[in-house]
Amino acid sequence: MEGQQPGHGERVKINVGGSTFETSLSTLTRLDGTVLNYLREGENFVPPSDSDARESLRREAE
Repeated sequence: MEGQQPGHGERVKINVGGSTFETSLSTLTRLDGTVLNYLREGENFVPPSDSDARESLRREAE
């Protein structure tokens, strides 16, 4: 899967400030102009991930 965009039905895990959240790619990309949607634009998108295959955002969870 490296170098390819995941499908819209795919589940993704996101590490936000040490808390892990899981959702679908379609939920993350349904609104234009959001940070998570922007990160996935482009043909060569490869998400930054930690050893547990979670995308990491350097933000505090609320």
